[in-house]
Amino acid sequence: MAGNPLLSPEGCYSETVISLMARYRALARLCAFPCPEGYDIRVVRTQAQQDCVNRLVSRMYAWRGYSMQSSAYPSNDPNRATLALWRGNEAVATLTLGCDSPSGLLADGLYAQELSQLRQRRRLLCEVTRLAMNTEAGAGPLLDTLFYAALVFGREYYHASDVVIEVNPRHVHFYEQRFGFRQVGGLRCCPRVNAPAVLLHQTEARLSTFTPYFDAPLHEPREAWREVELAAAG
Repeated sequence: MAGNPLLSPEGCYSETVISLMARYRALARLCAFPCPEGYDIRVVRTQAQQDCVNRLVSRMYAWRGYSMQSSAYPSNDPNRATLALWRGNEAVATLTLGCDSPSGLLADGLYAQELSQLRQRRRLLCEVTRLAMNTEAGAGPLLDTLFYAALVFGREYYHASDVVIEVNPRHVHFYEQRFGFRQVGGLRCCPRVNAPAVLLHQTEARLSTFTPYFDAPLHEPREAWREVELAAAG
């Protein structure tokens, strides 16, 4: 009788199959992630979805005076996943997760030494880039929901142990207070967006102790979520 093709000679499921099963579970959990009514979170898969997300990023980055070099990476890169919060077919917020690989992370361009120190601890890093939100679509809880879902997705889909993000210095307080990030890299000028940046770091284990503001009103006073909206362009 032929052996089970999913099993190794020792009778154990292969690492590849186990990894695929974990990724399917991560995708399923993302689709079921709790969102405000009328919204859902999806991984960008089609060219039409990618074009929609690119328009949002381009518009919001231009509004903040940032360049768009940050989008220069292959669309079929298996170590990157673009997530978006959708209202129907409209992307109202988006970000891209990048998992560490032999080619490194975008943040290596400015913070190779700092990231090397994290890697020496045998950590698997994941970075957040191309974060943007249509501030006319709703208040900050939408972005808060997407960001938290992305961090969970990075842990379950890429098995990431740590998250790093380059942000404008004026946004550091939000990430420290909301998600417990801490600064590990000093002030530099990020050529991808032509703006000042610092590097923040947080472990996935500690991030699990933070929860998004699912119950926050979408139309509360804008000042209450001003930092979140500013962080969207960083």
